[in-house]
Amino acid sequence: ALAKNLSQDPLIEGIAVRIRDIHRQKTVEGALAAADQRYRRILETTSEGVWVVDANSRTTFVNHRLTELLGYSEEELLGRSSLEFVGLEEQANATQLMAQRRQGISGRRTLRLRKKDGTLLWVSIQSNPFLGPDGVLEGVLGMVTDISEQKRSEEAQSRLAAIVELSDDAIIGEHRDGKISAWNRGAERLYQYTAEEIVGRPVSTLSPPDRQAEHSDFLRGVCAGESFFQFETVHVRRGGVPVEVALTISPVRGPAGLIVGATIMARDLTEIRRTQAALRRSQ
Repeated sequence: ALAKNLSQDPLIEGIAVRIRDIHRQKTVEGALAAADQRYRRILETTSEGVWVVDANSRTTFVNHRLTELLGYSEEELLGRSSLEFVGLEEQANATQLMAQRRQGISGRRTLRLRKKDGTLLWVSIQSNPFLGPDGVLEGVLGMVTDISEQKRSEEAQSRLAAIVELSDDAIIGEHRDGKISAWNRGAERLYQYTAEEIVGRPVSTLSPPDRQAEHSDFLRGVCAGESFFQFETVHVRRGGVPVEVALTISPVRGPAGLIVGATIMARDLTEIRRTQAALRRSQ
């Protein structure tokens, strides 16, 4: 219809028509859209939280996993500074981390994030900057991993280690080969060796010559899964001084459940014997 109307105009001598094939362009656009959808599916199904911020730390993208971790909806997170969700004690670390990203430096940090309910969540964040052609920071991609269970385990181990270290009883770790692997302060007081002096030496160092076979028998039993409770024997302190002790020996199992060694708890019976003797004299 346009050509017919133009042909009736006496001033127009002809019509030039330009046809451009956009099939390739549409194919490329379709491929890019498919790739975008594919990457989004990957980001939404990953077990880690994905947090993208711009150069001013404002949130531009979060995946579903991150909203689960923090308890906020996507709408509540977008546009807000990531620093709003960092625990007060970690604010300085977060600011330092962003300064490094401006220099194009990737890195991993452990810090706490504040959830919507006010509780703090331990996370490990691997953050990678993306820079523009001029080398100026355009944004940061953060991969957020929940490590709260790991932190609870570490704290429990630290408390247990403190209890072991401060125990009045001697607590000794032993490898399957019979060598000492751990030595607490109670062991230092009882046997008068420092950890530096004794760790790595055979546990038989603590037994008089006529009783060294005894401990070898106990170790074989422990390696077979047995435990021995409060049996009395004689050990020797530094210099060969004998000391009566009550021992409890238990197997130690590794992550796979295999026995990797033993724990020996030794209680000095000297004071107990002295008290018993005094009681008999008084009676």
